[in-house]
Amino acid sequence: MQADLQRLQARAKRELASSKRPLFLQTRGSVWSSTRIPIVAFTIYGFLIYLLNKANLAPNVGRGASSLSSVLAMITGLMISYRSGSSSDRWHEGRRIFASLTSSTRFLLTTLTLSLPPPSSNAEERLRQKESVDDLLSLIVAYAYAFKHHLRDADPLSDPAFTALLPKKLLYSFQTTPIPQRTFSAEALDDSENFTRILNDKQAAAKTTPSKVGATKLGGPRNMPLLLLRQIQSILNDFHTTLAPSRGSPGSETVLLETPTWANCLGVLKEMTDQLSQAERIRDTPIPLALGIHVQQMLVLYCVSIPPQLVEILGLWVVPVSAVVAWTFFGVDSAAAQLSDPFGWQDNDLPTDKFVQGIHNEYLEIVGSGQQSGSSANDEMMTLPESVGEKSKGQ
Repeated sequence: MQADLQRLQARAKRELASSKRPLFLQTRGSVWSSTRIPIVAFTIYGFLIYLLNKANLAPNVGRGASSLSSVLAMITGLMISYRSGSSSDRWHEGRRIFASLTSSTRFLLTTLTLSLPPPSSNAEERLRQKESVDDLLSLIVAYAYAFKHHLRDADPLSDPAFTALLPKKLLYSFQTTPIPQRTFSAEALDDSENFTRILNDKQAAAKTTPSKVGATKLGGPRNMPLLLLRQIQSILNDFHTTLAPSRGSPGSETVLLETPTWANCLGVLKEMTDQLSQAERIRDTPIPLALGIHVQQMLVLYCVSIPPQLVEILGLWVVPVSAVVAWTFFGVDSAAAQLSDPFGWQDNDLPTDKFVQGIHNEYLEIVGSGQQSGSSANDEMMTLPESVGEKSKGQ
């Protein structure tokens, strides 16, 4: 959680500093760093064309380049437009997925907090019931953290904010995963002396390849969000089938979760499963390699054709013009490449840390009390006036 907060603070500071100056003067988050090599290369190329033209070594090169550039301009523009549009759609779809995830967690947290029956009159039973409810609500928030880390191919068990939300029994099961069942990268094996006995064990050594089989280095599953969804559904099923002693209506024994509420919650879990699958589809389906290669090749051909065409008209000015052309076209392509994977750590990726932190804050407002819940209004629950109840009884 501390690391996430630091990233959020750093990003907020950058956004605040950037807001104080016009966009065209900003370099942080721009494509400048990824376009420097093409800019320098075509600047040098433009200067070489100027020297060749001045020495009359290529007197007729402009005539052929003019026809070539006009054809390449149309085709390159269409392909760049398609690539940038496709990447933008992926970015916006990722944002819609996180908006749906926020909506789903809000529904589950508010519904389950208000739909549970009155606490048991038995102190011991009341404590067990409260622990079960707390575990369920914290698992819902933990799912958001696992969702974020899973899309980044990171292990959520390395995030203290995530592990703090897990029930002790579940966290202990991760820690007790047998070492031979875990997978490690070569770097992890080299850096840790504790894995010497694993390397000496032939059976365990076969498990230490950095494959996607088996548990993670910290003992967790490869798909943590899916496991948490199973755990949440398991608790919901127990709530739906368990009768617990209760005070007040509807009777001396009340099912923990009524059938309509239980069914609605399962429907939301299905939506969360769909959200996970949709996000994985975006992450695991990159822009086709053949398209990326062909766009890059056409960009090079187009930028190569520009200086010979303009050198006789512009003279030495063809050098900065070559740099501007390279920056323009390679910049659009670089921006499209960054937007195509919206779940990473870069400045142009979705602020998933901010989204998940918002879900966590709402969880604290819903289940917390006092200073932990933020506004004092979060501790108040609006109910019908007592006179309404008396009037109903009188009728």
